[in-house]
Amino acid sequence: MSSTALLERRLVTVTDPTQGRAARAVGVYEGYNPRTVAQGESALPIEEKPRRFEGDSTWYRRFRRLLVILDSVVLTAVITGTFSWRMNYPDVFTGTIAPGRYAVIGVVLLFLWIALLGAQGTRRRNCVGVGVVEYQRVVKASLWLFGLVAIFSFIVQMPVARFMFVLTLPMGVVALIAERWVARTVLNRRRQREGRYMTPALLVGPVADIATMVSDIAKVRGAGYRPVAICVTDGTAGRELPPALRQLHRIRLEDVSADLTDDGIGAIMILGGLSKMEIRHISWEMEKSPVEFILQASITDITGPRMSSQAAEALNLVYVDLPKYDGWELVLKRAFDVVFSALALVILSPVLGTVALLIKLSDPSAPVIFRQERIGRDGEPFTIHKFRTMCVDAEDQIDSLINENGGSSLLFKLENDSRITSLGHALRKYSLDELPQFWTVLKGSMSVVGPRPQVQREVDEYTNVHMRRLLIKPGITGLWQVTGRSKLTAEEAIRADLRYVENWSIVTDLLIIVKTLFVVIKGVGAY
Repeated sequence: MSSTALLERRLVTVTDPTQGRAARAVGVYEGYNPRTVAQGESALPIEEKPRRFEGDSTWYRRFRRLLVILDSVVLTAVITGTFSWRMNYPDVFTGTIAPGRYAVIGVVLLFLWIALLGAQGTRRRNCVGVGVVEYQRVVKASLWLFGLVAIFSFIVQMPVARFMFVLTLPMGVVALIAERWVARTVLNRRRQREGRYMTPALLVGPVADIATMVSDIAKVRGAGYRPVAICVTDGTAGRELPPALRQLHRIRLEDVSADLTDDGIGAIMILGGLSKMEIRHISWEMEKSPVEFILQASITDITGPRMSSQAAEALNLVYVDLPKYDGWELVLKRAFDVVFSALALVILSPVLGTVALLIKLSDPSAPVIFRQERIGRDGEPFTIHKFRTMCVDAEDQIDSLINENGGSSLLFKLENDSRITSLGHALRKYSLDELPQFWTVLKGSMSVVGPRPQVQREVDEYTNVHMRRLLIKPGITGLWQVTGRSKLTAEEAIRADLRYVENWSIVTDLLIIVKTLFVVIKGVGAY
């Protein structure tokens, strides 16, 4: 194509009134036709978009500045405190320097620490407010700093490096993590109670994927997104949208451009339904805007640590590590289970004794411990141990109750179950009935963290996808426990279990255990 012909093509594309803003949004590319996408949604009633969407796309800039200030205050206190202690007790560590040089080293250390926290992305929007990545990056930045300090100290023979590793580093890391946790707690509390600090988001994709994402975002308010508009990419002409999407503004694909940032859009989520070239051109249009550009992974429920990318000229590949259910990782998980469950049984023995006594006094003729066969790893049955919270003949009534309530056994639970005793309601609210399961963990049939243990009648209703829950041992707690407990639907609970199975790690287990403590103390969502 000659340069004159190319110029004519460019002028026609930009000035074509039937395409409107589509030409600006996608640019000019050989063989690309924006009308092919617009046809799928042309029959949908498209509302005139408001002058400005509800939300706050600028909250992140303010919150990031706040984190810089908090980091500076916390690290100043840690460095001042540890350096002052070092000067007051010079004989504890070998070697000393003049007081004036302590001040210089402290100031340099402070600025380097703050800079590395920024360089490692500890304040990026995609990690503040939710998940463990923020904490991991804080630890990584701190270790990098003190690695550099160690190298420099060895070269110049600086005598203060040892005490910095013993005092300043661990105290600084603990203080930073505590500070970030407090900041995150306040941020998410404001989001939950006031609806503030939420980024208005435009969701682009098929209707089914948009509906799923809207539901997921509603459950994870800590992520900080509020869906305000949608752009449907599949052929939905003449079909009514799901109720959850009817209140959202609908935007044509040709209107998806940098101009949306002027209307308050802070994030665009591409969920599917577009070709690689269409996604590329939209991203080009967003380059000079502050909007977040988010792509949903084609393989769902796979988290970052299992994904890596490699670029080789025109070949861009994303690698996904397959989950491992054997090897040293499981050996480490089993060692953690043994130590944790043994300590739990010893420390909680007064609570175990008290609960057992209360159950016995409430019904001297009934057993204190409820035993039931459950299905464990690889479909192997095992016996679970729990404090009894129901009447003695509760299992004899289960079949009739299931039939009266839809006939599905999968994660069957009743919010107002007449079989539960008055004491049982209190035990279930605070998960005290689960404590004897630490003995089951110690024996090796369960893990502290894992999928929810289920009975055979539930496993009989599993699909092939559900069977993946049996790849690892069931747990006393899990993602189902910290994301809603009994309030979750059967599919939501199974999806949480599958997400854990696909991405489990020791770090994840520790995080779930900590979250479980807060969930149990609140006593919300259990029955």
